[in-house]
Amino acid sequence: METMSSAQDGTGVVRVDPWLEPFSDSLRHRYKGYKKWESTLNEHEGGLEKFSRGYEKMGFIIAPNGDITYREWAPNATSAHLIGDFSISHASHS
Repeated sequence: METMSSAQDGTGVVRVDPWLEPFSDSLRHRYKGYKKWESTLNEHEGGLEKFSRGYEKMGFIIAPNGDITYREWAPNATSAHLIGDFSISHASHS
């Protein structure tokens, strides 16, 4: 089995700050988790850059014509509730 170099396993920072050496196992674990998420985002979301722009389509979005759309990313949710005062009238009162 080939061993990853420290630059590829999340422990490269230990060369810069040797005080972090006792945390090498944690750094490897976190880096492995990051790589798993990076792979998932690349496979299902078009990459990290595209995924990071989710604010452009998630949450409350107001279209140029005034329409409001709300989208939420909640993949494990069994229900969702949107609470607020939605009875505001935009009709002009003369």
